[in-house]
Amino acid sequence: MKLVDRLLQNWRVRVAALGSEKLCLILAPCLVVVAVAYNGFGFYQLVSGQHPFAGTDLRRRWLDHRYFWQRQNPYDVLATSQGSATTSSRNASIDPEIGPLSDGGYPPWAFTTGFVLVPPVSWQAVRLYFGFLNLVALGIIGYWAYALGRPLGRWHALFLLGVANALVANLFSISAGQYSIIVNSLLIASLLFYNKRLDVLAGLALGIAMVKPQIAGLFFLAFLVKARWRIVLAATGYVVVATLLTSWWIHTNPVEMSLQMWQASHQWIATGGGYSPLKFMLLADPGNRYATGGIALTGMIAALVLMSLCRKCSILLLFAIAAVLGRMWTYHNIYDNTMLLFLLVYLGVASVRDQPKIQSVAVFLLVGATLWSPVTYTGHGFLPLQIAHLLIWLLGLLTVLSLAKREAFSVDSHNLC
Repeated sequence: MKLVDRLLQNWRVRVAALGSEKLCLILAPCLVVVAVAYNGFGFYQLVSGQHPFAGTDLRRRWLDHRYFWQRQNPYDVLATSQGSATTSSRNASIDPEIGPLSDGGYPPWAFTTGFVLVPPVSWQAVRLYFGFLNLVALGIIGYWAYALGRPLGRWHALFLLGVANALVANLFSISAGQYSIIVNSLLIASLLFYNKRLDVLAGLALGIAMVKPQIAGLFFLAFLVKARWRIVLAATGYVVVATLLTSWWIHTNPVEMSLQMWQASHQWIATGGGYSPLKFMLLADPGNRYATGGIALTGMIAALVLMSLCRKCSILLLFAIAAVLGRMWTYHNIYDNTMLLFLLVYLGVASVRDQPKIQSVAVFLLVGATLWSPVTYTGHGFLPLQIAHLLIWLLGLLTVLSLAKREAFSVDSHNLC
């Protein structure tokens, strides 16, 4: 124990002597290079198709929306594709020009939002367009992270820009054509509008981010506990209106479509990849019918309780809580690890500002290793590594909660514009 204490003391002295500016000077260029490499390779794979999995998720959404565009319920077509019974009152036939569907799981309002995200154009055009949307999203994320660190200095700003964009999950998200990065940028837009007190715009950005509620859902609670009711109402209003438009367009009751979504998503969770407490529970007990709802409810209650206790803290701290518990509360694959950028950025700010504790720096680097390292990408199917990641992210959450007690720095209002 004396040897461990001595090593820790030596590390504290070295980090203190190094200083945050020198730390940023060392890490910032490395992280920016990694960010360019990961994101650039992801764009190359998406646009060129030079990878077996390039554009796989985007193509599924593109096929869904082609049916949706011609006023067919994609879940009806999915049922036909799987040989299941369908309703006789709607057209559930498979269009030979589009082909059968293989999966589903998106809520009714996501199809209205999909008019903008995945338009019914040619496959090559939609890949280029979706790549452009991701490029804009990365720009928003980079702008926010850079602006967050700019009051501390240029190297601090560049450091946080690299922290936020050097995620290996970005590579998989862009390559596969996932919504994850776009959803993150919309959450950041809602955060920026929140700090500008543009509550209606913040709510609209949050509502659009609900295209993927398994990522954005718990972030809604951050504005709820902050009692920003116009944001809550605007987001809810968008979801309701988008759901009604979907219902009208494909002649399907929203409740019926939600049940179809639930059934399709349960099938995908049971057979798909990914890793989360839900996935582990289903591996242990494949017939558990209550696992999905039980874990989701537990995650929601835990997030609401923790955010309520920290409601006087910064909105970024609440977003960090939402990111970790949101990663735990339902099915996720590696591409959804992008949501943990809010945890990482919060810990990054804490590590370069106001004489940070050595424990905070250590946890920041540990969390960063799980999100920056290429081992995460190449070995994400390795069960011990998956469990280690979840435990490290929970450690990051505990560190955030410990910082909440002494949140001496402000990451609200003027620092986020």
